[in-house]
Amino acid sequence: MDVSSDSDETRDLSSYDSAYGEDVAAILADPAIQGVVAGATARFAERFYDTLFHRDSTSQILSRLEPAEVSHLKRRFAQHFALLLSPNVTKHAHYSWARKIGVVHERIGLDLPTLLEAYHSYQDEVLALVRAWLPGEAQCRQREILVSALLRRTMLDMEAQSLSHDEAHGKLSAIISRLTRLVREAANSADFLQGGVDTLARVDGVDVCLVARPDARGLLRIEVVSGAAGIRYLDTLGGADCPPMRVRGRGGAIAAGTIAHAWRDGVPQVCAAISLDATWEPWQAALADLSLRSVAVVPLIDESGQSFSLLLMFSRWPSFFNAIARWDMLRHVQQLLGHAAVRIEHGAVLAAPQRESYRRRLRDGAVRMLYQPIVDLQAGTVGHLEALARLHSSEGTMISPGDFLPALGNNDLLQLFEIGLQHVCRDLHAWGESGSEWEPSISINLPAHAITDDAYRDVLIETVAKAGIAPERIHLEVLETQDCVAFDERKDHIMALRKMGFRVVQDDLGSGHSSLLRMNAIPFDGVKIDQGLVRSAFEDPSRALEFICHLTALARNFGITVTVEGLEDPALVEAAAVLGAELGQGYAISRPIPAAEVLQWRARFRWNIDPKNPRTPLGAFAGYLLWRQQHKALEHWPELIGHFVRFPCAVQRYIDYHGLHGSALDELLKENHAVASQGAADPEFLRTGRDLKVLLGQHWRQQRAIEMTA
Repeated sequence: MDVSSDSDETRDLSSYDSAYGEDVAAILADPAIQGVVAGATARFAERFYDTLFHRDSTSQILSRLEPAEVSHLKRRFAQHFALLLSPNVTKHAHYSWARKIGVVHERIGLDLPTLLEAYHSYQDEVLALVRAWLPGEAQCRQREILVSALLRRTMLDMEAQSLSHDEAHGKLSAIISRLTRLVREAANSADFLQGGVDTLARVDGVDVCLVARPDARGLLRIEVVSGAAGIRYLDTLGGADCPPMRVRGRGGAIAAGTIAHAWRDGVPQVCAAISLDATWEPWQAALADLSLRSVAVVPLIDESGQSFSLLLMFSRWPSFFNAIARWDMLRHVQQLLGHAAVRIEHGAVLAAPQRESYRRRLRDGAVRMLYQPIVDLQAGTVGHLEALARLHSSEGTMISPGDFLPALGNNDLLQLFEIGLQHVCRDLHAWGESGSEWEPSISINLPAHAITDDAYRDVLIETVAKAGIAPERIHLEVLETQDCVAFDERKDHIMALRKMGFRVVQDDLGSGHSSLLRMNAIPFDGVKIDQGLVRSAFEDPSRALEFICHLTALARNFGITVTVEGLEDPALVEAAAVLGAELGQGYAISRPIPAAEVLQWRARFRWNIDPKNPRTPLGAFAGYLLWRQQHKALEHWPELIGHFVRFPCAVQRYIDYHGLHGSALDELLKENHAVASQGAADPEFLRTGRDLKVLLGQHWRQQRAIEMTA
C-alpha cells in the first residue's frame, strides 16, 4: 500500500538535514550499535503497543484487531523504529515511511493526541539506547550528535504522522464540500443517489458505499452502490448463500443489530468490528471474503422524523468510522442527504441490478411511444395527443414510466427525450402520409430542469427542424417536483421557446403551492390539473370537484387553457366539461394506444356529452357548484334571486332527464331553492346544499356499483 504522495519527495525537509548527515551515519554504522538494533526495536514495538493497549482511549480500538493484525502492526512499527536508527536512511525515505504508518494509525482510529503522548515514551527509549551505546565521557561528543539527530528524526516522524491525520481530515472536508454542491444542484433522484455514493466512496478507507431501502417486508434492497469493492459486494451478498438484510424482524418483530437500530432510532450507527458482532453473523464470512471489517449505517430521515432510506459505508479497516472526524462526517452526511432526498422525489424501491437493466434497455433504443387522446370537452373534438414513453423489455413486455424513470439520470433522461421526440416526429409524418387531413398537436414531457438546459433546447430545435414539423404542433409539458425559485430565468427560456412556436404547459397544477406560484410568474400556454386531485373524487367527490372548479376558474382568469387529466369515469368527464375545463384526458376517454391505432380510434370516437344538460350525478353536482357561485354573486341584489331560482338549474335538468320527480333529490332541491332568497350564508340554505351534494354523491356511487357488477 503506497499512501505517500508525490509531494513527499519535493517537500522541504532541509531543517532536518543535520539528522541525516555523514557524521550521524558514521556513528550509527558502528557494528556494536547495529548489533543490538534488531533486538531493541522488537522490544520497543512490544512496549509501545503494550502502552497503547493499557490506555482507555486506545485499548478498545486495538482489541478489535485480529491477533495477526496486531502482530503485523508490531512488526511494521519495529521496522519503522529500525529505520529511525538506520545509518543509510534518507530524510525523504524516512518521511515517506512515517506517512504510511500515520495513515494506518489514522484509519484504525488512533487519534493524534494519543499518538503524540505515546511518542514521549518513544523519545525516552531512543535516549536510553543512546546512553547505553555511548556511556563514556570520551563518547560525549558522539552522544550529543546522536541524541540531537535522533530527536530531530523523531520530530520528523511526528510531523509526518500529523500530516497524515491532517490530510485525512482535509480530504473529508473536501468530500463534504463536494457533497454539499451535489445536494444544491441535484434535481434528479437517480443522479442524486449515484452521485452521493460515488462521492462518499472517494473517502480514503471506504471500500463500499451504498443506498438501500426496505421493501414491504422490511428487507433491504440496494438501489445504488459504489466503491472499489462495490460490484463484488453486490455479487457476493446478493447470492443464495447470504440472507437479505432487514430493518424489521419476521412478523413485524423488532430486529437486532446495527441496521435495525439505525432504522428504528434515526441515528447513525457504527459497527467497529463486524467479525466480533454476533448480529452480523449471517454475513460475516461473505464480508470477510471481501476484506470488509467495519460499517457505518446512516438513516435518512423524512420531515416527520421517520427513516425512509439507509446509507451504508463499509471499510476494510476496523474502527474506521469510530474516529471523531469520521463520526462528525456521518452526522453531517445524514443532514445533507436527508434534506435533499426529502426535496427530491423518489419512486418505489428499485434494486441496483434492475436500475442498470433499465438503463441498458434505453441505451439499446428499446423505447416505444403510446398516445393518449386529449378531447375538447366543450366541442367534443380531438385535436391533441399526449406522447407517453414505455420501455420494451427483453421479454417483450412494456415497462411503465413509474418503474423505469427513477432509474434514469440526467443524461439518460436527455436520451429518452431525444428518442421520444424522434418517434413523435415520425408518427406525425406517418399519419399525414396516410391520407388523413387531421393534423394533431402532440405533448411530450420534459424533466423539471430541462427548460433551462441548452442540451434539451438544441435536441428539440434540431430534431423538429430536421423532421420538418411545425413547432406549433409540439407542446412541452413541464412537471415540477420541487419549489421553483429561479422564476425569471425560467420565464426567459419559456418565452424564447414560445417565440419559436412551441407551446409550454405546466403539468400537475394543484400538486403543491409552488405550482400556483409558477402559474402566476411564468407565461405558460396551458396547465394540467393534477390527476391526483381528480382521482380523489372516488373518495370525496365534493372536495375534488370544488378543487377542479376553483383551479379551472383561476387558470381561465389568467387566459390559460385548462386540461383535466385522470378522467377515469364517464361521470368525471361530464363534470369536468360542466365546470368549464377546455380539455380532458383519461381512461374514460381512451387509454394510451400505439401510433398505428390512433387514426382508427379517432374514426370510431363519438361524443355524447352536453355540458349544459348533465346526464350523470357528478355532472349535476358540478352544475350545482356553478349555480351556487352564480347565486352568491347575486346576494347584493336580492330582488334578482327570485327570478334566478325560477330557471331550471343543472340538477333540475338531471332530474327531468331521468324522471326523478317526487324523489328525495327532487324534494331536497325544491327545499334548497325555496330558501335561496334568504342569502348564501343562510343556515338552511347551507344545510340543504350540503345534503344535496351528499345525495348526488350517493347516486354516483350506486350508479358505479351497478356498472361494475353488470
